[in-house]
Amino acid sequence: NHRRDVADGAERAADGLVPLLADRDARATAHAALDAVATNGRERSWTGAGKRGEALCASWVQQEKDRGYDQEAEELEDDLKVAVRCLPQSLREFLEAYAEPPPHDVESSDVSLDEHTATVYVVLRWLAVIRLVEHLPKNYRGPVSRYLAHTRSLAHVFALCLDWADLHALNSARGAADRWQDAHVSSADYDDEDAVSDLCAHAIYATVTSLPAAVKAWWEDDCPRSSSNAFLKFVQERVGPSFLDGELAAIARTDAAALGGLAVAGSRVSREVTATYVQDECELRVVVRVP
Repeated sequence: NHRRDVADGAERAADGLVPLLADRDARATAHAALDAVATNGRERSWTGAGKRGEALCASWVQQEKDRGYDQEAEELEDDLKVAVRCLPQSLREFLEAYAEPPPHDVESSDVSLDEHTATVYVVLRWLAVIRLVEHLPKNYRGPVSRYLAHTRSLAHVFALCLDWADLHALNSARGAADRWQDAHVSSADYDDEDAVSDLCAHAIYATVTSLPAAVKAWWEDDCPRSSSNAFLKFVQERVGPSFLDGELAAIARTDAAALGGLAVAGSRVSREVTATYVQDECELRVVVRVP
């Protein structure tokens, strides 16, 4: 169909689309095209890590060997080969820049862009990565997550987002619509600080829901103390309930027959999900409480 044709074309042109995320006039079109690539349901296979990427991945594997972990090095090498196929080179170069000294800095890396545009460009590329990871087959998500961990890109992007997103204000807001949940990427003028703040808050939200284990590791090891409590409250009171609502809605849309006699229900108030399996006269019930 037409959407699939658009997605196929966008996949072939992905490395040309990514730089357009910095262009105010082309930003919305590039974002929509990359989103179509992420959600087209087809297994992707980009090729070519680039010389710098190959050298970086080889250094990570060598570090494991130097520590005497030959089996782990072999597994890491296999994971990195998978990751290379799952992300276009332009996004891998963006991520890998954070792994190389000197520390990646938004102002020095995009010197031709003003501060707002440079920040938006970083965040939109990160969101493109998140969307691709979100729609990967389950057996690919582990290898790509391991690749992301080695780039340390999440810590750098979150540091930038925390500078812009006022989590204290978001946590104290009552009754207001959470604009950041579905940040609309358009040709809007991002000179507006509130728009950049919402986009950064959305990036945090999207990352927590897509890469919860990676975010947990970041919060334990790298989250600044000054932001730790606000971030935890934001996740517990804003991200958690919204994410749970989405998951429960997805379950409700699932054909009951497809669950094979398993009934699933939940509540955002109690933050509990109950799965009940009935077979003849036997009933097994499991209750999971979402943190």
